[in-house]
Amino acid sequence: MWTGISQFSRQALQLVVIAVLARLLLPEDFGVIAIAVFFMGLVGRVRLGFSFTVIQRTEISQSQLSTLFWSGAGAGVIMWVISAAASPLIAAFVGNDLVRPILFVLSTGFIINGFGLVQQGMLSRNLEFKKLAMVEIGGAVAAGAFSIWLAYAGFGVWSLVWGDLLSSLIVVALLWKVCPWRPWLHFSFKSLRALSGFGSAVVANGVVNHLGMELDKPLVGRLLGSGTLGLFSQASRLTQFPRLNLAQVVLQVTFPAFSRIQDDDDRLRRGYLKSVAYISMVTFPLLVGMGIVAPEFVRVMYGTKWTDMIVLLQLLCLAGIVSSVGTTVGSVAFAKGRADLLLKLNLLKIPLFVAALLIGGRYGIVGVATAVSVFSVGWTLFTQVFINRLIRLRMVDWLGSLYPATLGSVGMVAVLLPLRWMAVRFLSLPDSALLISLVGVGAAAYFLTLWIARIKELDEMRQLAGDLLSPYGATLRHRVTGGPASPSAVEEHHQQRGGDDQHQG
Repeated sequence: MWTGISQFSRQALQLVVIAVLARLLLPEDFGVIAIAVFFMGLVGRVRLGFSFTVIQRTEISQSQLSTLFWSGAGAGVIMWVISAAASPLIAAFVGNDLVRPILFVLSTGFIINGFGLVQQGMLSRNLEFKKLAMVEIGGAVAAGAFSIWLAYAGFGVWSLVWGDLLSSLIVVALLWKVCPWRPWLHFSFKSLRALSGFGSAVVANGVVNHLGMELDKPLVGRLLGSGTLGLFSQASRLTQFPRLNLAQVVLQVTFPAFSRIQDDDDRLRRGYLKSVAYISMVTFPLLVGMGIVAPEFVRVMYGTKWTDMIVLLQLLCLAGIVSSVGTTVGSVAFAKGRADLLLKLNLLKIPLFVAALLIGGRYGIVGVATAVSVFSVGWTLFTQVFINRLIRLRMVDWLGSLYPATLGSVGMVAVLLPLRWMAVRFLSLPDSALLISLVGVGAAAYFLTLWIARIKELDEMRQLAGDLLSPYGATLRHRVTGGPASPSAVEEHHQQRGGDDQHQG
């Protein structure tokens, strides 16, 4: 529950902050930040190995935790040095000198975040998602408020930079406050070697995966300039909001849960299919609806100077839809100890993705957006074949888990498209009023379609929502680890309280 609350709150806050900043800043400002964030994300993937190692190990000693802590702190310093040294080269690559000082300052966050990696991993390992939620929300609120204040004060693109650093400081401070674990003044190379296998695979996969997902940003910046990149990056960010926020929820919740049942393929398959079904039932209508109302959404949220982003947003919604159903792929592979499989797939993905981008780039930014969406469809299906083999899952069963979301989305489109056409043609409604009306009608059409078709997953999600809001209810961890999908699941869970911890919320 708390992981979901954290992600929903931060997503809502980020949308508000972006809506304000988009009117105060220029697309070029967001383009410069997108370049810096790309490299920050590339180097920052090293952090994943530390937190994931803490979570994945069935047993871990104080000596090993302390070794991981000091290794993480040292890695933060090393990453800062790498970023500072590479900043002139990156600025030269994209042809924008402002990237250099921004990257130099932003990379200070590596040092700050390095002192909270183990604490974050410990909270996830112990399933203390409420504490993590409070930490993440606190950092997001501080960063958003500070960035808006600086933008109004005329700091321009630097308002985004300083807001990000303040968020890192607050998050680490809160992690130390809510997590009672403290490191020893101890470091063991023996412990580090014992822990480095899985962590190294996670880091390598994270770096390669980041390249495979975000290479379009520096290439667009290089070929088409920071202004065009600003439009493209914001469109991409909007379509990734549902997927990335759900990914964080799913990884924090399903990775510990899947790790506990990693040797039970039957339960793992059931849990995986439930996760995919629930995720698609949220992301499909959001992204399909966003594609339909994109003109009104962009003008209301960003302003008229961002209207060139509308067609990009509509094209990239397809990429967001197909990518969202791959959210739990990492959880399954990591739980099975097969981070190497994802690494190999992502190594193959990079040259194919670059080729698609270069072909699309011949037709401008619209061509790039089209290439990203088409490639996403093919790559998602290709990757799924290997994940299915890992847990002996049939492709027809995986496709079947997408049926409820697909059916509801088709019903929503059948209502929204003609309704919007008539409203635009015959009515003179303000964009805000039309947007609110279309969103309400679209949501009603989606759920009505599922209700008429008697989709059982709709009732399951209703029960799940009730569970999440109940202080004594089950949570997603119970559902995704193979808990019953029938209406009696809640009662069965209550009967089992006090038993198996992995079914508790």
